[in-house]
Amino acid sequence: MAKSSKPAAERAPAPPEAAPRVPTEAEVRERAHAIWLAEGTPEGREVDHWMRARRELEREAGLE
Repeated sequence: MAKSSKPAAERAPAPPEAAPRVPTEAEVRERAHAIWLAEGTPEGREVDHWMRARRELEREAGLE
């Protein structure tokens, strides 16, 4: 592999890692719906499904 022709001091710095992104309401809604379906469409669990969906998405995004 060829070496870079620029000295280390002249090379552009590596871009910073992207900051974790907060899940959107639409993403949480989709995940909560999937959880609801996976659990057999129970009634009265909307808040539980929403909170679980948000936690899962935040964990996946590295926000926990």
